[in-house]
Amino acid sequence: MKKKIALLLAAVMLATGVTGCGIVTVVKIGQEGTLTGETEFDSSQQSGQDWEQVVAEITENAKDLKEVEGDIGSDAVAVSGTAVIKEWNHEQAVKTYIVLDGYENEVVIQTGSVYTGTAVRDLQTLKKFSDFKNQTEWSEYAKSLNKESDSQIVQPLGLSDDVNGKEITFVGGAVKKAGKITITVVSAQIN
Repeated sequence: MKKKIALLLAAVMLATGVTGCGIVTVVKIGQEGTLTGETEFDSSQQSGQDWEQVVAEITENAKDLKEVEGDIGSDAVAVSGTAVIKEWNHEQAVKTYIVLDGYENEVVIQTGSVYTGTAVRDLQTLKKFSDFKNQTEWSEYAKSLNKESDSQIVQPLGLSDDVNGKEITFVGGAVKKAGKITITVVSAQIN
């Protein structure tokens, strides 16, 4: 009798184990989000989708750089202006910039290929930190907005050695560090 009960119990456990597996869903690598609802963060896609609104907001809030130059600190300020290009410093392969003439402080516009700071991200209100999973995604979003500035604004300027002495009209995010005001542009035109 005990043997029959043990066999019956083993059969029930085996049946439960086999039928408890359920249906297995096979998901291709990279498409896990279709099952879990979570998708991989793509900072380039987000910054590309947001770029026009970011530009419009910064342009709307921009103040003349000559009027706010003395108030700029480590917090980003939306600025605009027209100035003479004193020099296009492109001696460094990765960190190049335009030096502007006519300001009390040293004022430069970043021209790539490496961009520092988060001024553009910090000036927009479309997205906030809580819209991202973590600090890494928030930082990647800032870097992608800087890449938008490079590809959509700076590269089309077609900078060359003959820009010295020409006039540039710009809008962007400015911060001051070590006595130098650095601008990441959201629009620019060389006249």
